[in-house]
Amino acid sequence: MSRDENGVRVSWFELFYDLVVVASVSHGSHLFGEHPSWGMGTWLAASLVLLMTFWLLTMVSHNLYPGDDVVRRFLIIVQMVALVVASLSLGRGDEGLPDSVGFTALAIGFLSLALVFWRCGRQYPTTSSAARVLTSSSILAAVVMAVGALLPSNGAVLSNPITWAFSIGLLCGILPLLFIVLNHRTTSEKINTEHLSERMGQLVLIVLGESFVSLIFSLNGMSRIPNPWYFLLDFIVVLAIWTLYFTGVLPAGVPATAGRLRAWLGLHVLLIFGAIATAGGFAALTLIPFSTVPTAQGYWTPLPLFYVMLGLLGLSFLSRRPKAVLVSDTIIVLLLAALSALALWVIPDEARWLTLVGAALIVIDAALSAAPSRKRLGA
Repeated sequence: MSRDENGVRVSWFELFYDLVVVASVSHGSHLFGEHPSWGMGTWLAASLVLLMTFWLLTMVSHNLYPGDDVVRRFLIIVQMVALVVASLSLGRGDEGLPDSVGFTALAIGFLSLALVFWRCGRQYPTTSSAARVLTSSSILAAVVMAVGALLPSNGAVLSNPITWAFSIGLLCGILPLLFIVLNHRTTSEKINTEHLSERMGQLVLIVLGESFVSLIFSLNGMSRIPNPWYFLLDFIVVLAIWTLYFTGVLPAGVPATAGRLRAWLGLHVLLIFGAIATAGGFAALTLIPFSTVPTAQGYWTPLPLFYVMLGLLGLSFLSRRPKAVLVSDTIIVLLLAALSALALWVIPDEARWLTLVGAALIVIDAALSAAPSRKRLGA
């Protein structure tokens, strides 16, 4: 692992923690590939917000309070188990574990985080203010989730008590981090930006690798690949997204102010959501030969690609990339928005062809974006 003057920047156990990201992302993407719909997309977005909340809190515990003792490892493993159980239950209806099990798991997960931050406050008494805030917010989130486990579901969405419990619990867990801890720590310059940048890059890389997991799940047991063109295109699109992010966005580093840092984190959530949905969509398209007339359940639209590029465009503005790159990204975003509108409301029967065009636009943008990097390397 890379090191700085403070020791290990990213520990091996932090990478082990990311295994829960792989499991949860694979689960959600696989379900989305089987049943691409607005409802499943909403469930995927909610589960990603949940996942990112826990991931951010765990990452911050290592960022602000370095350490990797046995007790911390045990508490984080408890959280990993809780997240997997929650992903197998919440929002799944009759196809998964009961919602009460998922809420109980989330309560345990937040309680494990509270114990992590409580111990960090004791181990670092001179910088324990952030630990106290995050301990309190995690306990409050755990209490709300425990209450959610006792609430009945009425089958609705917005008027469902468990929807409100889920939302309030997540807000209790994440808002103090975003608006209290980040404000204080960025002002005092006590955030390890190298650690944060490296951890986010690792997460994005894992999510991009999920595309190949979705393909394997979709093609498992088949004697042939129904649509090899979309199969190959998935690899090309993943490479294009990797190029746009790792040669342009990530090298620019992490914003220094709290407001820009919050935007940076939020845009990563949008980028990751789009990448997950793209993986599921291309896996579904790989199963449909061009000669087959698609159905509403058998294909997806360029909308996930639009989410990816919108996230990358926002990150490019935050990183102050060259004007030519920003113009190129903006044009691609606008074109993907138009393609998505056509696929959703004007010519939905041609959605898979419009998705093909959208993928080509991202590949072209990646090639244009990578050109300056190649010139610098050549020089």
